[in-house]
Amino acid sequence: MTSLSRLLRLTLVMAALVGVLTASIAIAAPQVAKLVGAHRSDPERLSLDPLAERSYIFDSQGNLQGTLINSENENRVKVSIDEVPETVLGAILATEDEAFYTHNGVNVRSIFRAVDANLESGTVSQGGSTITQQVVKNSLVGDEQDLSRKIREAFLAVELEKQMSKDEILERYVNSVYFGGGAYGVQAASEYYFNKNVADLNWAEGALLAALIRSPAAYDPFKNPELAAERRDIVFERLLATDRLTEDEVALYAEVPLPTTPNVPLPPNDYFVEEVKQQLLDDERFGLGATPAARNKTVFEGGIRVFTTFDPVMQFEAIRARNETLPNNQGNGTFSVTDPSDGSQTFGTQAIVSVEPSTGAVRSMVGGPGFEVY
Repeated sequence: MTSLSRLLRLTLVMAALVGVLTASIAIAAPQVAKLVGAHRSDPERLSLDPLAERSYIFDSQGNLQGTLINSENENRVKVSIDEVPETVLGAILATEDEAFYTHNGVNVRSIFRAVDANLESGTVSQGGSTITQQVVKNSLVGDEQDLSRKIREAFLAVELEKQMSKDEILERYVNSVYFGGGAYGVQAASEYYFNKNVADLNWAEGALLAALIRSPAAYDPFKNPELAAERRDIVFERLLATDRLTEDEVALYAEVPLPTTPNVPLPPNDYFVEEVKQQLLDDERFGLGATPAARNKTVFEGGIRVFTTFDPVMQFEAIRARNETLPNNQGNGTFSVTDPSDGSQTFGTQAIVSVEPSTGAVRSMVGGPGFEVY
């Protein structure tokens, strides 16, 4: 880009910015005054709401039988910052906020650098928000695009850094950021894209997670692999520029193929698991909440682990007994029946429940031909 064309573009952009900001400031000035006054005289104590976390149901042998996720499909597994490897943290910091450990919540230099990069490209290719500002936006103020919200976001970011350590803020960030496919946080994202724990990710995988933060839909490797690869290359460039990787290492990791198949959590897919879920929601004696709404929140967002009396061996034997003794078994646990009321054809099946007499523990439950269908 020539100096003249760059100057012209800068002039046009600044002219537009002046027009927008003049109107915005006129509207927001009273609010800004209140915010500045409040910030100086009475810094507010910030409180971040707990993050929703999926729950689990296990059988008597400790095998996972089902995962419970809220209606917003907010699939999350919280991890401590110590469990997230440098291959992930380094990629995220290099891409989103290289100066995270040195700024006080707002990085003016990165804002000007982002403006310069956007002028160079002619598009909005970089943002200037720090990781702390992103935490504030996601947890406290929302993402409405107006001046007063951005000013409040900046003030609260500075305040948050006084009340939480850098590691605490970064831990909150890596557990809250959205990566697509319903996966929130680095652990759920690692499972969804790579079928791995986050601790086991390499630099290529960490770079993809960092690439997804900007726009999970646009850089979805399953739907837009070319765009995903281009964005991952940008992350590699940042890793090279920040001396986290060498040119030879970048060349090596750039050859690692992108994932091609998502790995979704196992939902309740059995009559026994479904019955357990319903009892947890309906019965307050389990101590999960005094109201239906409270129990719903605990069951689907509380990260609880439910260990049941279900015996997978006895379940297998019960299904086999059903299949061997069912008359005219059609191969799916059903048999044909003629409805005596109108002569139409329907089907019959067999249900089995095994209960341990000494304890009342339910060990197996065969509820029909197939939970997914019926």
